[in-house]
Amino acid sequence: MPTQAPLLSTELQTLPELLCTIDGTLIVPTEDDVLATVAFDGLRYLTALAFSRQQPGLACLYELDFERLETRVGSRLIDFRIFVRLRDSLQTEVGKVGAIAVLGVVLALPGAINESLTLWDRVFPPVEERLAHDLPQCPPVIQFVVHAPPEKPNPFHSRGRSFDL
Repeated sequence: MPTQAPLLSTELQTLPELLCTIDGTLIVPTEDDVLATVAFDGLRYLTALAFSRQQPGLACLYELDFERLETRVGSRLIDFRIFVRLRDSLQTEVGKVGAIAVLGVVLALPGAINESLTLWDRVFPPVEERLAHDLPQCPPVIQFVVHAPPEKPNPFHSRGRSFDL
């Protein structure tokens, strides 16, 4: 009887560099920019925490790269994008012979990767609930759309990171 390792190694030839992209809007019903920034920082922290708790295998290999796109006025509408990227520290390791097959067996990656698009439907509701609990004066609402990665990566997309001062 064949083992599962050869099957997994044929299913998982390479790890996708970009697992998915999430476009979203954090709606914070306030006029206070400081509260909106606190809500966005809470979103970043709680989303990373929920991702690592719900998919620890993927969280070992992938990181969440948050990009704050813009803040619109009225209620504070913060548009954001999350890139679920392969960690930079793993770029050289996954190129080694057999590394992906071993990772696939140990972390059950094919199933986790296939399930990754539906994962976010379970990640964001508890994050939204916790933000509403922590900011009762302006309970934030999260709207999001998950995009599967393109078959061919965009050659014009930079690997820049975003940060706030």
